[in-house]
Amino acid sequence: MKRPISALLTAALVGGLALVGTAAPAVADESASQSITASDCLTLDVALAGYATDPGADAVIERELDEPAIAEVSHTDYQYELMYLGFIPSGDYRWTHKWVGNSDFYDWATYRYTGNTKTHVVVEGKDAVYRDNVVTPERPANDAPNTVTVAIDGEVVADAVAFGTEFSASYALPDKSAENTYTVTVTSFDGFGAGEFTGTVPACGVGDFHAEATLDVSVCGVASVALSNEELAAELVNGTYSAVVYADGEFVDALAVFEGDAVAKDYELDGGTAVEVRTGPAHGDVLLAEGTVVPCPVPTLAVTGDLVPGGAVTISGTGFAPETEFDLELRSVPAALGSVTSDADGAFSVEATLPTDVELGEHTIAALSGGETVAEKLLAIAAAVDPAGPGEGTDGEGIEGTAGEGTEGTETDGVLAPAGTDGSDADESDEAADVAKTADAKRLASTGVEPTGLLLAALALFLLAGAAIGGVRLVRARG
Repeated sequence: MKRPISALLTAALVGGLALVGTAAPAVADESASQSITASDCLTLDVALAGYATDPGADAVIERELDEPAIAEVSHTDYQYELMYLGFIPSGDYRWTHKWVGNSDFYDWATYRYTGNTKTHVVVEGKDAVYRDNVVTPERPANDAPNTVTVAIDGEVVADAVAFGTEFSASYALPDKSAENTYTVTVTSFDGFGAGEFTGTVPACGVGDFHAEATLDVSVCGVASVALSNEELAAELVNGTYSAVVYADGEFVDALAVFEGDAVAKDYELDGGTAVEVRTGPAHGDVLLAEGTVVPCPVPTLAVTGDLVPGGAVTISGTGFAPETEFDLELRSVPAALGSVTSDADGAFSVEATLPTDVELGEHTIAALSGGETVAEKLLAIAAAVDPAGPGEGTDGEGIEGTAGEGTEGTETDGVLAPAGTDGSDADESDEAADVAKTADAKRLASTGVEPTGLLLAALALFLLAGAAIGGVRLVRARG
């Protein structure tokens, strides 16, 4: 039967319980100290000292009786030899469980003690059986049983770092221009020196500013300003300075630049504008950068070819945005003429065909980007020239005049000759002028040249011709 025996009782009985390998606990060090300081506005210094380490401990084992001891039960047996006639050895023996003397008369015979004995075990003895129960397991020694966690402005910079009797580390503060808060949390093996320690580190003092600026005017119509205020001294915060942008001497903008800032801003200005960047009046009014805005080229269209319905034309462009796609359109009734992409210089040239049903007269060809008109070209579309070219004329029908019968018309090169007259030179001249305008317009349509000057010259010639024809008819009528 298994039964537990208390430690004291077992010890009293010499064997019931043994405390194996017990060790004295680590001595608590009540001198633990913390030094959390900022030697400057840039660094937090954490120093911990006097903390205890864990020496470890052996296991504590309780011995429990599993089977009790059994005592041996025995006695001594004695050997006797049968003697014939009371004195002659027979070689026959017997054992007695007790001493009966040197001779024994047993079963009508005489026996003599031989001097031999033996132990007769009635109950065999057994030792007690125990088993060991671990009350406290072994604890190995630990040279760094303490931890420290450091957070600055709410951000953990050291997380449960283990240490022994002392700890020392420095941590950079994130913002020297503002107050920084810290929390240092310590756990200790023996409880001494543990706790949460909080505080603040003031911002650094303010020093000089470092004003620098660049002005980029390489892009047409744009002035790009870049400002900086690079750190001058680690333990001081650069002073904030203002930068003022002027265009042709007029105020445009004012910018504040803090330490470490990289301020950049673009200004769309007319070509030729003189730009200056200066520190503000409160910061010395010092010229930091200057330049002149580059003018942007003006998009221009040119159209050559047959300016007639269905005519083939070449549309060229210069001064456009480089490497950009443009849609081409004939107006006033919009008609798409295709698209074209400008080259690196903003130029293009493309072949197009005018609609066959376009109305005669003034029109506009436009270049569009994203649906917005970028450039336009005004042109005049005239009637197409007779593809047969010059040929024999047809006989004109005479028209009765007031002074006599009309005469037959004369042949001209591909142009209907004027008809007869009723004697009025003015009527003949007007008809000739109309014919001349039509012919001139047809001839000039393929060149894109404005026909106004040529038409005036042709009109004068036809007026003279009309007057001559009228005179001839008058002479013939009278004759």
